Amino acid sequence: MNAYLRGLTILSATSILAGCAMWTSGERINPPTELTDFVAQASLEPVWQASVGAAGVYGFSPAVVDNHVYAAGADGQIRQVDGGFSVATGEPLSAGVGGGAGKVAVVNTKGELLAYNLDGKLAWRSTVGSQVLAAPTIAANTVLVKSGDGNLTGYDLLSGAKKWQVSRSQPSLSLRSSAPAVVDQNVAYIGATAGKLLAVDMARGVVLWEATVAQPRGVTDLERITDIASSPAVIDQTVCAVAYQGKMSCFDSRTGQLKWTREVASERGLAADFHNVYVTDSNGSIYAFDKDNGASVWRQDRLKYRGVSAPAALGRFVVVADAEGFAHVLSRDNGQIVARRQLDGSAVDVQPLVKDETIVIQTRNGNVYGFGIR
Repeated sequence: MNAYLRGLTILSATSILAGCAMWTSGERINPPTELTDFVAQASLEPVWQASVGAAGVYGFSPAVVDNHVYAAGADGQIRQVDGGFSVATGEPLSAGVGGGAGKVAVVNTKGELLAYNLDGKLAWRSTVGSQVLAAPTIAANTVLVKSGDGNLTGYDLLSGAKKWQVSRSQPSLSLRSSAPAVVDQNVAYIGATAGKLLAVDMARGVVLWEATVAQPRGVTDLERITDIASSPAVIDQTVCAVAYQGKMSCFDSRTGQLKWTREVASERGLAADFHNVYVTDSNGSIYAFDKDNGASVWRQDRLKYRGVSAPAALGRFVVVADAEGFAHVLSRDNGQIVARRQLDGSAVDVQPLVKDETIVIQTRNGNVYGFGIR
């Protein structure tokens, strides 16, 4: 089902975790904005394409591991999509790929963490004990797993033994999120429930700081959801995050001190470069704000209600994809649409990935594309 038609779908509390329901948030039920003509000023040129199997009911994001792109699908296939490594785990998976330091990690639907060497051999498996929807994150010889019970757990990269755990209380309702943590200089930046952003030392499991992106507002539990359901963006000692039904805020990545905040709500996500922070709001509008002071740079509304993904920034361009299987390229300077390409017709729920000069996009049908922008 297209993201903009999903609405808010409640899932059984007992099937997710005890005492807490998770929600899948989609855009408001409005007809998607029709695509209109534009003046092409660039083009998305195929570099490679691979298939890893459909996503099913989960969200699968690709990852860069040791300078190669890896991706996975719900049926358990893991591939180095630009050639080489390929593993059929034989187990259904619930989250995308994490990798680094010679390992690739995934999580199966039984809540088990599996780590593979780059020769395709299983190195170890560990029991998480709760459903995992976000891809594992690897740094500082640690595999970080964010589980549905609110725990952040670090596992030893070589043995799979549990090293540390940070426990977080869960509200009565929370958003279903497949967004992984973002690591910079061995610090993991993690969006959490109730509008919180955490900085966690990957080696020790110490919370270095915790900041509030947005405060809950409203009367009902639904109205008060301000979860951060997308990955933060880190650039130039600044980390930014955006909350559902809340705000977008940017902080000093070393101290957690607030730099600026704007009234933009999203469960889609954001990206940043040395010029701007780009965010897709809950209705599919895309904004650019000055990275240093939060001043408005531009706003693009021609893709509203199309189930637009979080943006990715590459050079002079910003790339998003939508629920009808189109990739769109916007100008970094003014937000104008400068290129478009149809993919396989299935939705793109996850944020495009940037590897060097290539944009990587994974669709719900399991096709993974690498494009250059010319």
